[in-house]
Amino acid sequence: MSKIPTRSDVTRIGAFTSEGYSTSKISSTKSNIKRLPAIERTIRESVGTIRRIQPRTGMVRLRYTIGASAPWSVELSENACKLIEIHT
Repeated sequence: MSKIPTRSDVTRIGAFTSEGYSTSKISSTKSNIKRLPAIERTIRESVGTIRRIQPRTGMVRLRYTIGASAPWSVELSENACKLIEIHT
């Protein structure tokens, strides 16, 4: 299964704007913790695999006052990020 946007998608979109946002970061789904072989075997026998919990979805809020000369206001909730930070 492919995670989107891919790194090439981020690069392509970044060529058009520096103001791209995401509601959450992309993290690897497999746990990369090293365990003793006996523990790994117990995990496989009982639950199969362990995956990292995906981050909760955040929120990107854009506000603009009609007729104002002020720029858009951008608010990011705890899990949201700029698009260039999505794969970190």
